[in-house]
Amino acid sequence: MEAKKWYESKTILVALLLGIAGILAILGVIPESLIDQNAGWVGIAISVIQVILRLVTKKPIAGS
Repeated sequence: MEAKKWYESKTILVALLLGIAGILAILGVIPESLIDQNAGWVGIAISVIQVILRLVTKKPIAGS
């Protein structure tokens, strides 16, 4: 099985987008009326979990 580049992993790309959304929520860029008080932290937690899951899957990703 051939390894793919990290940026070809949909899981990692989604995790990065969720992480960015979480950071924006914490910084107040996203209006409070659209989010819950802990939504930013939840988004970051999901992002971290997705990256960990991707790293332990059977199909490897290349480092570069």
